[in-house]
Amino acid sequence: MKGVVLMLAGLLVGVAIGALAFSFASKKALPDASPSPAAAPMASEQQVAKSGPAEKPAEVDESKWKELPGFIGPLRPVKAPADNPTTDEKIELGRMLYFDPRLSGNGALSCASCHNPGLGWSDGLAKGIGFQHGELPRSSPTVLNAAYYKSQFWDGREPTLEMQAKGPMTAAKEMNSTAEKVTAVVNSIPKYKEMLTKIYGEANFESVAKAIAAFERIVVDQDSPFDRYVRGDENAIGESAKRGLDIFTVKGKCTSCHNGPNFSDDKFHNIGVGDADRGRIEITKKDEDLKAFRTPTLRNIALTAPYMHDGSQKTLRETIEHYERIPKEKEKHPNLSALMLDFTLTEQEKQDLEAFLHTLTGDKRDPRINVIPDLPPVAPAK
Repeated sequence: MKGVVLMLAGLLVGVAIGALAFSFASKKALPDASPSPAAAPMASEQQVAKSGPAEKPAEVDESKWKELPGFIGPLRPVKAPADNPTTDEKIELGRMLYFDPRLSGNGALSCASCHNPGLGWSDGLAKGIGFQHGELPRSSPTVLNAAYYKSQFWDGREPTLEMQAKGPMTAAKEMNSTAEKVTAVVNSIPKYKEMLTKIYGEANFESVAKAIAAFERIVVDQDSPFDRYVRGDENAIGESAKRGLDIFTVKGKCTSCHNGPNFSDDKFHNIGVGDADRGRIEITKKDEDLKAFRTPTLRNIALTAPYMHDGSQKTLRETIEHYERIPKEKEKHPNLSALMLDFTLTEQEKQDLEAFLHTLTGDKRDPRINVIPDLPPVAPAK
């Protein structure tokens, strides 16, 4: 029964996004409608227009930052690839395409259906809901800070955000469209056709994926309590979180995998999750990749429950206790990562570790990402 409820919840979120997007596209009001969960945290187009892009961070002296184990610290600016440099026009276009359900096979699913800004840029479900309400085999990873990964998806099967953007659109169980249909759709919408042609030279599937990727490169954290603490603000996090940081880096050995500014080593490990998913071995065909999955970023981890590639851990506490328990059961996991190191925490230490993880929630981002945009209409019938 609980699984059915979660599936229905995911469906309702997708329907809410689709309904809002189409209402904006057709300029029709939603009379007497309460704000949907997907819309509640959003800014308005007018607010974004007034605020514009987020201000560039002031120059800082990194020599004054705290030096922490595992090179954890503030994020640096995202680097865009040479063949798709970030521009304001691309961000505007990619934002519309990201929220547009018309790119899917049935016109009901957009990127935001599974990667919803109101749900930590994920969907709040153990496993995503795809085409015709079917349950997907893995959880929907957050888009937040995905721009820092060297490869995409839980198994790392695509090397860039551009390639990642193509996958869900054409996957039969996800958005279930085709490159040809996506191309036809954007050419039937004058604004998309005009912008794609102006920016990329052609309105097609390739340019759609590039625009979405350009938008996703600004879906990143610009600040958090942890970042301010590293920069020298001793009051940015509480005493419990400071103790939790020490547990994270020393006793818990968490930086063995969750290291660097994005709190991910960008590698793939078997951490003893007990489902039947074979993981990265299906991509590399290497035995060492059996049941290995990406080390996800821990930034915004408090917003993206449930956890693991199968959504099996419902809370941060369950996840901490998974990492505490599995190294003591190595005989049950023959391909367990050597970085799954044994530790035992007291109740207070677990509370402190959770408090630290909450300080990784970003509280400053580009304001353009927190809005459902007006979607352009199709060309009038002749």
